[in-house]
Amino acid sequence: LDPTPNRWRTLLVDMKASPMSRDAKLGLYHLMRETGNLTTAADVQEFAKIAIVGGQPGVAADVVRVAGESGVLPAGDAYLGAGQYPQAAAAFATAQKGPNAAEATMFKGIAQVRAGQSAAARQTFKSMPAGPYSEIAGLWDLYASTKG
Repeated sequence: LDPTPNRWRTLLVDMKASPMSRDAKLGLYHLMRETGNLTTAADVQEFAKIAIVGGQPGVAADVVRVAGESGVLPAGDAYLGAGQYPQAAAAFATAQKGPNAAEATMFKGIAQVRAGQSAAARQTFKSMPAGPYSEIAGLWDLYASTKG
C-alpha cells in the first residue's frame, strides 16, 4: 500500500469519472479531501454543491473556506461564499486590477452590502463601467440605498 497523495490521486481521479449516485460521489469527495486530493476549483465547487444537496451544508462551507485560504478557489469568491465579507471586499478590490474588473467590482459591492457598508457599496456600484454588469450593479445600488 502506498498512502501518498499521488497514489490516491491516480485511483480517485479515475473513480470520479465513473457513474455513481450522488451520495457515493459525496463519499468519494470526502476521501479526496482526506487524502489531500481536493486540489482544483472544479472539484471544490462540485464537492460543495453535492454536500449542500446531500444535507451537509457545514461541510460545503468548510471546504470553500479551506480552498479559499489555500488558493485553490479565487480568494474573493471563497470569502464571499464563507460569509467573510470584509475579506471578500478586500480580495475583490485587488481583483479589480485584473482582467475581470467589472465582475470584481460587482462582487466587491455585494460583499460591502453584506458587511453592512452600504455607503461604500453604493460608491463601488456607481463606479461600475457601462457593460454587462452595469444594470445589475444599478439594482444593487438601489438595494444598498435602502440599507443606509
